[in-house]
Amino acid sequence: MDGSHYEPALRRVLWELRAYLDDVVVIGGWVPYLYRRYGGFAGWQGRTSLTVEVDVLVDRPLPPGARPSIPDILRGCGFRPSGSVGGAAVWMGDVDAGEMIEFLVPHTGTARQQGDAVPVAAQAGLRAISLPGLELMRRYRRPVRIPVATEGGETLLDVHVPWLGAYVVNKACTFCRRSAHGEGGGKRSKDLLYLRDVAAAGEEVMARLEQDLREMARDRRAAGEIGSAGNNLRLAVNGGYPGEVNEAVAALRERDATPSEAAALAEFRGRLADLLDLLPVR
Repeated sequence: MDGSHYEPALRRVLWELRAYLDDVVVIGGWVPYLYRRYGGFAGWQGRTSLTVEVDVLVDRPLPPGARPSIPDILRGCGFRPSGSVGGAAVWMGDVDAGEMIEFLVPHTGTARQQGDAVPVAAQAGLRAISLPGLELMRRYRRPVRIPVATEGGETLLDVHVPWLGAYVVNKACTFCRRSAHGEGGGKRSKDLLYLRDVAAAGEEVMARLEQDLREMARDRRAAGEIGSAGNNLRLAVNGGYPGEVNEAVAALRERDATPSEAAALAEFRGRLADLLDLLPVR
C-alpha cells in the first residue's frame, strides 16, 4: 500500500501530539516517505515502503510542564493503549485507517532488558520500547514541515526526523540484532528494503547522505556506529543474510512489479553496495 493511503492517519497523530513535536523524533518506516514528500529534494526517485504505525522516539524523562500528558492527550482524542505486546507503549485509534503509534526510547541498562516496555518518567501511563542504537537518531535530527488540514485552513507542523545518515546507520547497525524468528525476522527484511529505497532515490539524495555521514564521522561515538553499519552491509552485499535479502527482494518485486527475480536481486545488492561505498568498514 502506498504511503499516501495512510498519510491522513499520520497527520492526525502529528496534530494530536503537536504540543510535543519539539521533544520527539519520528523514526521507522515513515522516514524515507517523509523525506520524499517534504524533505526538500528536487526529485526523490522510486517508491518507498513503510510500516503503518508511527514510531515515535521520546526522551526519558519527558516533563509535560504546562502541557497535558501524552496519555491524557491520546485518551482525549479516542486513542487507547494496546492490550497486547508493548502495552502502553502502543496506542491505537482507528486501526483500519492506520492510526497506531509505537513509542520508543534509547536503551539504558542491562542487555537482558532490551526490548522491554519501560515507563516514561513524568508521563504517567506511558511506556516506551527500550532499544539500543536509537540515541544516534535523537542526536542527529532535522525538521521537515508537514501541512495538516484544520478548521481554520491549513497548519504547517515542524516534525523532527533523523538525518538520512543517522537513519541509514541505525538500520544497517540494528537489522541483524532483531530476532531471526517471528515478527523480528520480517522486520529484518523490511529494514533492508528501507536501506535499498534510500540508495535508489537518486544522486541528490545520495549526496545528502554522504554529507550527513561525513559530518557524523567527526563524532567519535557516531564513527563507531558508522563502522559497524559498514561491516553489516558488507556481509549482506557479499551473500550474508540470504533469507532476509530474499524476503526483501520478494517484497520489492511485489511492490514494483519487477518480473525477473535474478535482476531484482542483482539490483538490490547493487544498491546496498552503493551505500557501502559511503560507509567505512572497520
